[in-house]
Amino acid sequence: MLGFKRKKKRIILRPIGSVYNLQEIYNALNHKYFDEKLDLRISWFGRGETIPKTRITFGSYNHNLKLIKINRLLDKEHIPEYFVHYIVYHEMLHNILPPKRKRRGRHHIHHNEFKSKEREFPQFSEVKTFVKKWKKVHFEN
Repeated sequence: MLGFKRKKKRIILRPIGSVYNLQEIYNALNHKYFDEKLDLRISWFGRGETIPKTRITFGSYNHNLKLIKINRLLDKEHIPEYFVHYIVYHEMLHNILPPKRKRRGRHHIHHNEFKSKEREFPQFSEVKTFVKKWKKVHFEN
């Protein structure tokens, strides 16, 4: 039997956008909220050109790769800085508060402990208001 080695896919990080530098945001949040204990990577994803018609993913976290990806649609001057900070903060929380197993073996990603920690973000209410406006403008037409 031949042994095959799986080649690791090289990940190219692109944290510097035209408006926001994700590495700087990550570093500031890591210092302020996580005592610089997190060791994650961060990058933009997508082209930032077209907005989906029904649903949008602002960010994601891959636990195996320790990688946060933020949608390039947020790298625009009209997107509030606090909102980009919040999305990065939210994804960082996934590292310290992993999914919990629910009944029937399913995972609960945004469990009560996660939601409680999420509400500690200083501009949390402004974030929720911004998301409502975003949905109204982009999805209710």
